[in-house]
Amino acid sequence: MKSTRENLYYSNISPYAQSMQRGSVIDMTLKRIVEYEEALSSQLNDEEKELFRKFDDAKAKLMALTACEHWTQGFSLGLRIGMEAADTVELLAG
Repeated sequence: MKSTRENLYYSNISPYAQSMQRGSVIDMTLKRIVEYEEALSSQLNDEEKELFRKFDDAKAKLMALTACEHWTQGFSLGLRIGMEAADTVELLAG
């Protein structure tokens, strides 16, 4: 059996992948965003649509960078907690 580290290395684990349950807060919010985008897009001319597309792309990039930053900070924090717990177990055993 492969270890969690090996599974992570070989991309058998996707820590950033998540499934969305129908009717969840995320699902409902995403549907609202799509509705708003469609309503807004129908009122824009071609030049405004292009500007909105650029805005949306930049916002998506920022969200991806933020998600990556939060994931790496959380991963580092988890490692520090694990190391501290291991040190505590050593102190108690020793």
